[in-house]
Amino acid sequence: MAAGAGVGGIELLPWPRVDFGKFGPVESKPLSRIKKISGANLHRNWVMIPHVTNHDEADITELEAFRIQLNQEIEKSGVRVSMLAFMIKAAAATLKQFPSSTPRWMATIWSSSSTTTSASPPTRPTA
Repeated sequence: MAAGAGVGGIELLPWPRVDFGKFGPVESKPLSRIKKISGANLHRNWVMIPHVTNHDEADITELEAFRIQLNQEIEKSGVRVSMLAFMIKAAAATLKQFPSSTPRWMATIWSSSSTTTSASPPTRPTA
């Protein structure tokens, strides 16, 4: 494939040639087979798979106060609750509420769960 030729209809500019020697001594080492294969696949996936970033703002003043109070109550147990616990709980609740966003493998996890919590696979509406 010629330099700059793309995959899947995407044409990429050729990589610029940079003389890194001007920043100091440079040592070149050959890449291992796995690094060569991984690098090509990672680059292809980065270019071909859509990436989405979403930023929202939320007032978590009350949640943070609750977290601090909870940590004070359980201080003697040696366990501390971080904000991550609440984020995971919110993500799980969202995936249950919007099952079309839930990957197929998550239903497998829910169906094989041995716990008696409400972590059952979401039901999908039949059309």
